[in-house]
Amino acid sequence: MKVVLIKEVNKLGKVWEIKDVAKGYARNFLFPRNLAVLATEKMVTEAQRRAKIAAARAEKEVAKIRKAAEELKKLTIKITAKSTKTGILFASITKSKLAKEIEKLTGLKKFDPKKVLLEKPIKKVGDYKVKVELGKNLVSEVKVKVKGILK
Repeated sequence: MKVVLIKEVNKLGKVWEIKDVAKGYARNFLFPRNLAVLATEKMVTEAQRRAKIAAARAEKEVAKIRKAAEELKKLTIKITAKSTKTGILFASITKSKLAKEIEKLTGLKKFDPKKVLLEKPIKKVGDYKVKVELGKNLVSEVKVKVKGILK
């Protein structure tokens, strides 16, 4: 039985894909949960049209991500934090702090701290290079300069 997915289904497909599934799977799982509809001619043409729109949107998103990656390579994130005379910070610089700084500097909305590939928090004053995953298998590197203030 051919169906058009109207929501993403794990291990089956993405939105607006046309899939061939077993009748029981469609009737007992997909249809009751409003995950798919029967693939009529009208729905197939609608799915194809929406898939094209989604592909164009994804293309724009990839271009935006590539531009952000190039911006990040040029940027230096400057963070000032309280430290001791020896350069050890009182509060370490974490992924979430770096993610907020990246949001401010690049304009990316709701940047996920999990995408900052920092093995452990920064605890000393100095210059660092931190890798940032921007999605679509694109990883960029950003320079982080931590300056200490004696308190």
